[in-house]
Amino acid sequence: MSSPAYGGSFIANITVQHQVWSQGPPNAHGVGVDQWAAPVTRAVNAIHPLHRMPHHDIADSEYVGRVMVDWIMVVPDPTVYSKNDRVVYNGATYRVQNTPINWGATNPFGFDNTFFGGEVHIQRVT
Repeated sequence: MSSPAYGGSFIANITVQHQVWSQGPPNAHGVGVDQWAAPVTRAVNAIHPLHRMPHHDIADSEYVGRVMVDWIMVVPDPTVYSKNDRVVYNGATYRVQNTPINWGATNPFGFDNTFFGGEVHIQRVT
């Protein structure tokens, strides 16, 4: 059994697959096609839900259009993740939302806290 990785001062023993997004060549309509690189295994410190439960985007009072599942990943290095990247966790594919938060780069206290790593918001819509 391999020993767990460390993210700064904290143990990172949860593994996910990370696929970097890039804009591909345009299709027949002139719109760039999404492309993802080969998956890379990354260690994560923790994963917790953003909301208490999956929530519905209700388009009509009689119809539930979709279910959104949001997770926050606490990671050793948030700079390797970007908006639209894919993360595979427990067999489900999620998309990175917005810009990951780097707790070491912009902290309000003026001291170096890079050992905290940062957070990445991932979302799955079904």
